[in-house]
Amino acid sequence: MSINDVVNRNNGAAKKTKASDSDKIFNRVMALFCALVAYIVFELCAHNAGADLLLMYNASRILAVLFAASAIAFFAVSRFCKEDSALASGKTFSATFIACASAALSVFLAFSFSVSDSSALIIIAFAAVALAFVGYTFSRDFFLLSLVTVASIVLSLWPRLFVYNTGIFRDLANYASVAASFIICAAFCGLALAAYYGKNAKLSRWFFNFGCVRAYPLYLLPAITFSVSLVRLLAPALLSYALIVAVIVYMVFLVMYAFDSAK
Repeated sequence: MSINDVVNRNNGAAKKTKASDSDKIFNRVMALFCALVAYIVFELCAHNAGADLLLMYNASRILAVLFAASAIAFFAVSRFCKEDSALASGKTFSATFIACASAALSVFLAFSFSVSDSSALIIIAFAAVALAFVGYTFSRDFFLLSLVTVASIVLSLWPRLFVYNTGIFRDLANYASVAASFIICAAFCGLALAAYYGKNAKLSRWFFNFGCVRAYPLYLLPAITFSVSLVRLLAPALLSYALIVAVIVYMVFLVMYAFDSAK
């Protein structure tokens, strides 16, 4: 057997493994997309003008409890799964994956009748599926950056998303959301600085698992998304423009990182 035969066999095994990973990612993303479609259909039916609101309200609560119970059960199962089990961590539909998906559905269903506009929950649910796709296909630093971006944008809209019984709770949400956004953005920037300039090689390898290509988005985008909360607090009339700027900047970085991943 020649050395070329060995190399070709090894390359074939690597391609087979890569294809298997790609199939796993594809199947998971498709499963999440199907769950998203089902959730959107439920939301459209629940908030339809001719819908029985009491029936749909009770249905959302019951489904939220069932999915929460499913999440707890599968999280427990994931602790005891063997490596060759059908629900092991390396499988396409592992117990952890099912538990996380169930937990997300439970949260969204629980808030179905607590938001001022049901379309906002649909947008956030779509963003959650998009985050899962980014987590599977992009580097860890960009996934964490995307997570912070979505969290900051949601916090900037938090006081307007929910219905409050008294003005005190609205005022509390108005200021607490700004503080929470600052803490999240500052903590992420601190983590990025420690990974980039720190001496902990393990942290650097974990954070930049695909290697560090560019560092400035890790500081610029959190600053922009946090400023959206400040704009909502200080100049509410400009909130929509600030949101558009934040989304455009994120999409620019998304394209840049996509080209980096393709190299």
